[in-house]
Amino acid sequence: MYGFAATLTALLWILPPAAVGSDHYGVQVESIRCGRLVVEIGDRSDQLLEACGDPDYREVVELRRSSVKVITPEGGTRLELGIGDLQLVEHWVYKQRSGRLTRVLTVVGGILTDIRLAERN
Repeated sequence: MYGFAATLTALLWILPPAAVGSDHYGVQVESIRCGRLVVEIGDRSDQLLEACGDPDYREVVELRRSSVKVITPEGGTRLELGIGDLQLVEHWVYKQRSGRLTRVLTVVGGILTDIRLAERN
């Protein structure tokens, strides 16, 4: 690969599906189009499924508990307290037709929190 294509490939951090847990996977965007519908960060997972259908690949990344950081009055010791319910963190991967960018969507607690465009098929 030469020129623009090589640069684009380097920028998109092409990773195998098992590596989609990286926070640096692809280029972040605020919304994507699925057919005639648009989904954007903040939409619920049921809205995402209605617009885009089932993902080609779905990975449970972690269970995350909301937390609060507490700093002592002296400003020294930090303590992080887990509070609230556990939230499921998933990556949903939608492979596109030839020549289009793959979409990696992060869903936390049923809410779309991140959209990234990655490798070309």
